[in-house]
Amino acid sequence: MVMHMKKLCVGITSIEHLEDSVQRRSEPDHPLTGEDYTYITTRTRPQQWESIKTGGSLYWIIERRLCCRQEIIDFREGNKRDGTPAWHIDLRSEVIPVEISWHRPFQGWRYLPLKDVPADAKRRLGAYNPLDDEFPHELRRELTDLGLW
Repeated sequence: MVMHMKKLCVGITSIEHLEDSVQRRSEPDHPLTGEDYTYITTRTRPQQWESIKTGGSLYWIIERRLCCRQEIIDFREGNKRDGTPAWHIDLRSEVIPVEISWHRPFQGWRYLPLKDVPADAKRRLGAYNPLDDEFPHELRRELTDLGLW
């Protein structure tokens, strides 16, 4: 069974801001896929890591709203900036907007139960609407807050 994770996106204010950050930090030629990727560092590897790396995603919570995801490629051992051992979570560079939902703050990461996984925004209502991709995060957030998205 595929598992997913969720994590607070600290210091990021919108999906566009996250996309800029991912683009700046992106590295070429992932050892497994050969594609551009980025990674985040965490102290411990999830116990369910094998279920996560077989199709799982990291769902980002920006300003108390779960609003986008990145597909997880792999987990690998590494170090933090200070040299202490850690785990790197390798992510595809593409940031995929999802239907926005509210979340309370927490530290670290959490598993995201399958029943709580939101649909991708561009697959909303069973049809792809290219205009959905052009909506700025700020507008999507305001419409969601008003119950209109």
